[in-house]
Parts: sequence; structure tokens; C-alpha cells
Amino acid sequence: MVTSTHQHQGVEMPPSTAPTQQSYNRQGSRGIVRLNVGGKKFLTSRSTIMQAGNCMLASMFRGKFNMETDEEGFAFIDRDGERFRHVLNFLRCSSLPSFDEAWRYEEIMEEADFYAIEELKELCERQLEALKEAKRKEKAKSFTCRVTIVEGAADGAAGQGSGGRGGVGTARERYGTGHFTLDEDF
Repeated sequence: MVTSTHQHQGVEMPPSTAPTQQSYNRQGSRGIVRLNVGGKKFLTSRSTIMQAGNCMLASMFRGKFNMETDEEGFAFIDRDGERFRHVLNFLRCSSLPSFDEAWRYEEIMEEADFYAIEELKELCERQLEALKEAKRKEKAKSFTCRVTIVEGAADGAAGQGSGGRGGVGTARERYGTGHFTLDEDF
């Protein structure tokens, strides 16, 4: 007698125990949620997903959507898995990594819109604004400085060659070494 089997995470399973949509929903209610997001596999707790409140992601696991599963029984979501890891980590710890590029926050905001996770979208907006403000300050630093030039005579004959007044624009060589002080207004 030949029996077909299904392999799940490297373990042979008889067809009757292979995850199906119904068994998947029951499994998810026991604690572990298995996700395939754009080909990237994730395991997380059902409680982590449910922390998202009334968002679409939590609704998927309350049975409000007919979820497709892959051949291993993972719930399949046709979205970018690289972006989703930030969504999942937000649900786990309510934070995001710091990025130096605005486009990263914009990508995560797209996912927050898709999954209807308002808190994540708001955090991205705040982080994006903070990044833009930091870049504005950095740019302002490179253009805002005050320079005070103090000149002194090399041989005590201050002001020779310019009507006895000295000042900016007088050749430095005539007066010897110049002294410069930079005052920063940051």
C-alpha cells in the first residue's frame, strides 16, 4: 500500500495531518501563527498578531478573510516580506529601527496602510519628520557660521599701507600672521 505524505518543516506528515485552512485557523488559535509573506516565512504568536487590534492582519486570523495557504500550510500574504519584518517587529515591541533614508519609512508606511495599523503609520510619520528635521539642521550647519578675523602687525607698525587703518582686504603678508576665531551658532 502506497501512502502519500506531506513534508512540513522537514518532517513527513500523513495527508490527514497536513495543515489545511480549517486546521490552520485552529492552529493559529492555539498560539503559533505561520506566515508566508511574499515568499519569506515568519513564525509568531497569535497574541502578537492580535495586539494590532482591529487591523486587517488581526482580522485575517479571526476568520474574517478566507486565507490562502502555501503547500506547507503557511498563511500566504502577497506582500513584500522584507517590509513585513518591520511590521511584525513593531507588533512585538512597538518600535522601529532608525533609518537614514526617508524611503525606508515611506515603504513601511505603505505596509501600515495595507494592514491598517494606524499606530505604525503614525510612528513612521513622526520618524520621517524627525529625519527630515535632522537633515535640515545638518544642512543649516554647513551654511551657518560666523567668522571673526583678528589681524595684528608683525613688527608693531599696524595699519601701514592702508592709510593707517588696517582691516579686512589688506594683504595678509603685510601684517604677518593672522589669527582666526570661528564661533559656531548651532
